[in-house]
Formats: sequence, structure tokens, C-alpha cells
Amino acid sequence: MDARLLNLVRSQGRGYEVLTRSEKLLLENSNLMYAIADEVNTGTLRELFFVNQLRNAHTIHPQLLESTVELAASGDFIVNGRPTFEIGGKKKGFKQIIGVEEAHIVADDIEIGFRNKMPLWIFGFLY
Repeated sequence: MDARLLNLVRSQGRGYEVLTRSEKLLLENSNLMYAIADEVNTGTLRELFFVNQLRNAHTIHPQLLESTVELAASGDFIVNGRPTFEIGGKKKGFKQIIGVEEAHIVADDIEIGFRNKMPLWIFGFLY
């Protein structure tokens, strides 16, 4: 039975090491984070939500979306080997993804996106 308590995110293409250990360990659901922690880190919560929504969308609609989410060298995550996403708050800038092709900022606390900056809440529609 699949309990789905954790999302393990590995670095992109690191050979045999990819099979042996996870680089980032995220709870599968943000409600679990609030249940076990006295203080919740907002940055971790944003990343947890982003990965959770992509992986759950794949579980529900595997024919529409692949589930490969990996840690990126520049930025936070790379999805299916191509677009890079940097997760942050509304003031998050492009400094960490300068020079990265097909890179996007996913920002919390914004209502609408502009160019390569999109709201985090919109990934909730993938579920």
C-alpha cells in the first residue's frame, strides 16, 4: 500500500548516486507539516506545495503529465529535464536563474503573473 507521506526529490542526472539517496525530502502534504512542527518554514511550504501539485497531477492524469521533478543546479526544480522553476515570495527576483534557458519564477502572494513570473496558486489547478 502506498502511504504517500514523503516526496523525495533528487538532483538531476548524477548517475549511480541518484539511486542511493535523496537530496531533498519533503512531506507529501502541507497539513502534515502543520501537524508535526511548531514553526513552519514558508519557503519549505512553498516548495512542498509545488512538488506535491506536480506529482499528484501525474498520479491522476499520467497520460497528460510526466512526473520527473528534480533539483536544479540553478533554481530550485527542473521538470521533465527542461523548464527550471525558482520558488519564492512576491519579491523573488531572477538573480538565481540568470542565463538559464526556459526558467520561471513561481511566486507566492501574487495574484497574476507577468512574463516568466507566475503565481504559485495556479499550480493548484493541476490537481
